[in-house]
Amino acid sequence: MKLLIDIGNHRLKWATYETKLSLTNTEVMDATWLARLAPRWSSLPLPDAVWVSCVVSEDVLHQLGQWVARTWSLPVDTAGAVDQQLGVKNRYTRPEEMGSDRWLAMIAAHYISPDHAVCIVDAGTAVTVDAVDREGNMLGGAIFPGLHLLRNSLTTHTAEIHKHQGQDNTLAVTGTADAVAVGTRLGLIGAVKEMIQHYRAMEDDDMQVIITGGDAEVLLPELEGAEHIPGLVLQGLARVAEAGA
Repeated sequence: MKLLIDIGNHRLKWATYETKLSLTNTEVMDATWLARLAPRWSSLPLPDAVWVSCVVSEDVLHQLGQWVARTWSLPVDTAGAVDQQLGVKNRYTRPEEMGSDRWLAMIAAHYISPDHAVCIVDAGTAVTVDAVDREGNMLGGAIFPGLHLLRNSLTTHTAEIHKHQGQDNTLAVTGTADAVAVGTRLGLIGAVKEMIQHYRAMEDDDMQVIITGGDAEVLLPELEGAEHIPGLVLQGLARVAEAGA
């Protein structure tokens, strides 16, 4: 059994893996994350490996590494972007600059749909939109703020806009909070649609779209034919762990 951990900006997801992933578990990333998770992880059968994708500080990895070594006498294997891996080819000049979450999501998507070009939308704290062609070549990518960041930037940096929860389901707004909610939702949807259209023009209309991340439900009704796959990064991490790459 392998323990797989995906550490993001505000959420930590984890699962166990033997021949398939267990049900993905999601936790809030805060000061108590390790204290909360240690008892649960300690109750697991002894893993033969611990694999992690981490896009936050090295201190988090250090804490995890110390706990794993103390508890199971194991190292922590860290996944990161490279030039080529499991059929996917990175186009970054410096491949290691790419976040491990994006890289693993592309590996998972290419594995799930090996005969199609795929566009991957990860709607989290930041939204990433990446694409690979049928041969696994990365076509390009974009990163922009997610809904929380978009809304927080307006309420933080604009004097007359305050932090109130607005309704985003109608253009017939009844206040500024509604206007912010609608504007940021439509802005997110529009940006994602533009990226998908761009990639489809590069390939063909047969390109598949996979959505993952905490705000996936916002996008799904607006993207006809898109497939929602929660835990996509963990699926990519499972592929890497299985290969020992």
